[in-house]
Amino acid sequence: MRHYFPSHRVVPILVNYRLGWDEAARLGVALSRTCDENDLVVLSADFVHNRTVAEARAIDKRSRGCIQSFYMGCTAEYLSRVEMDCRKGFLVLCTFLRASGAKDAEILLNANSGDIFGVGGPVTSYFFVLYGTR
Repeated sequence: MRHYFPSHRVVPILVNYRLGWDEAARLGVALSRTCDENDLVVLSADFVHNRTVAEARAIDKRSRGCIQSFYMGCTAEYLSRVEMDCRKGFLVLCTFLRASGAKDAEILLNANSGDIFGVGGPVTSYFFVLYGTR
């Protein structure tokens, strides 16, 4: 981040897995109150882990709907349909986006390590998504 935005301040926020679901939602709302339209919020999280390429693609289809419908009621039950390593971080992001008035989700790329590196063994999948208020 510092490399691409050298004149900007970078504030990392780590979301511990012990954070409660309600606390994660409150954190997202609190972030929306402290950020302005020029701030960039990034969630770094992996999706499917240790699955075949075919399994990862099937699971990612289900996750895609949740990613695109971030404005819906993001609850623990809702997010249980997303296979990723930071569901509470995703809840923080979803509540931040809703509270900030975001309306659109554009998935730029959904790939897995098999697609990227040409391997067929256990893979990890990734989504690269932009959210906005268009």
